[in-house]
Amino acid sequence: AIVPARHEQLFHVYDNNHYEYIPNFITTDIYLQVLYKHFSSVLQKVEEDKFIPLLTELLKNLYNESSSLSTTTKDPELLEAAQFATTYLGISYSLITNKIQAPNDPVVKKEFQKIISAQGKGSEFLKSDLILYSQFKPRGNYTKSKELENYFRCVKWLNTAPINIQEDKGLLSAIVIASM
Repeated sequence: AIVPARHEQLFHVYDNNHYEYIPNFITTDIYLQVLYKHFSSVLQKVEEDKFIPLLTELLKNLYNESSSLSTTTKDPELLEAAQFATTYLGISYSLITNKIQAPNDPVVKKEFQKIISAQGKGSEFLKSDLILYSQFKPRGNYTKSKELENYFRCVKWLNTAPINIQEDKGLLSAIVIASM
């Protein structure tokens, strides 16, 4: 029978039936919900315990290495690529730590603020109109803690912020990041 109910979760009806000694017909929806909840909690634990510290350390090292390259290289093309990489990684590192890591870089500040506010469209830094900052608003599991929110924004940036490799400058910037 299908009857109106106010259960917050699908399994609440099964719990209630168990306590009232009402037999249940187990459907695939409850199985999928339990599987989803289990997978979701496992993924959250892995992200909190392993991925966040690993990504934070990786971005810190990449940012420091690109900053160092920016100050030591004499080649003007490599310098421009290293500066782009430093800004790109500075934004990523700032997002994962929720603290602007390049306080003297106005581009990092501007991108960071747009991402945190989750408002606006288009990035001057990336020369792209395709960036929708509303997509950086954490959702789902990623709203459960500040660390997960920071992780969500950072990974979203790394996954969606394009480096235009059709141009030589963009390709060299991508190569600099990959080589580090």
